[in-house]
Amino acid sequence: LYTWHIYQGRGAGWINALQKKGKDKYGMQVLLNTPAEKLIFGKDGKVAGVVAKDKDGNTLNIHAKAVIIATGGFADNPEMMKKYTRFPNTDGIAQTGKNGVGIQMAWSAGGGKEGLEVQQSYRPGPRAVSTTNHVSATAKQPHLWLTPNGERFCDETIMGDWPAAGNALERIGGQMWVVYDNKNLDSMKHDGIVQGVGVMVPIGAKLTNFEKEWPAAEQAGWAVKANTLDELAKKTGMDPAVLKASVEQYNKAAEQRHDALFAKDPQYIFPVKQGPFYAIKSVASSLGTLGGIKVNDRLQVVTDKDKAIPNLYAAGSDVGGMYGDSYDLLMAGSTIGFAVNSGRIAAESAVKDHNLGKK
Repeated sequence: LYTWHIYQGRGAGWINALQKKGKDKYGMQVLLNTPAEKLIFGKDGKVAGVVAKDKDGNTLNIHAKAVIIATGGFADNPEMMKKYTRFPNTDGIAQTGKNGVGIQMAWSAGGGKEGLEVQQSYRPGPRAVSTTNHVSATAKQPHLWLTPNGERFCDETIMGDWPAAGNALERIGGQMWVVYDNKNLDSMKHDGIVQGVGVMVPIGAKLTNFEKEWPAAEQAGWAVKANTLDELAKKTGMDPAVLKASVEQYNKAAEQRHDALFAKDPQYIFPVKQGPFYAIKSVASSLGTLGGIKVNDRLQVVTDKDKAIPNLYAAGSDVGGMYGDSYDLLMAGSTIGFAVNSGRIAAESAVKDHNLGKK
């Protein structure tokens, strides 16, 4: 478990520790609410600092011997997402402010491009809804997944394999309905869920907040309840004949303990028979982008021809080359592991190159 990011204090634990050490030992100053906007170049054409703007709109010219770019990617930049990623309309989870400015700063210095197409596909769910929401949690179970027209399209147990789930949903346009019946709901509320939603709503958690959170979900339009399948089709826009045929096939698979369409593990085929029926609208989701800037093994920003750009380094999700075409869930925690260690290596390289680190 501790290879993942669930250690004491989580992210804030080590960030606070590093900031304290930086301040106490090196006199480091942290400027909050002061995003950098562009690089400063010296008379020799080399990177010499950044131009930033504080919360009051004041422009700050911050001169430095070295600049390390670590701004978290570009998932909050619609133009870059549309230009560089294969599925730009994902629901970005916790991506506010990650607008790609750091990546563009590196490119302005001649930095090469790498890994721009890579996203961290995350488990599908309702758009812009908290991970801890219990109504949303019901959609992140291996229930019946249907296209907007009502057709089944995959083995729903891939919910636990985020890239596979994301790819399957992208293929049908990025939106689906997750359907279950009242018996399924009772089991989730009283016995617990079979698929964990990270550590926030773990396996076995009883969805005791469902009834309290349902009205807001229904009013927002991503959660639908109906007494019959015909009514459910009308409320969701699914074709009633297609929906009923999909449910019939699914129930038959549950009864025979064999899924002829997708070979789903029979222990996770929960029949849809007992009304009222529920449908949760889910969309393709992403934990962010994972590329943009080309670097070398010292985390120096390099050109497309691998020539190091003096005084400029990059780390974390701004850096390309760590992944192939998608996030690798088989190595849980790899993104934060790379962020921490690439930041460390970039800082060590800057210290060595410029004799930094003395108070």
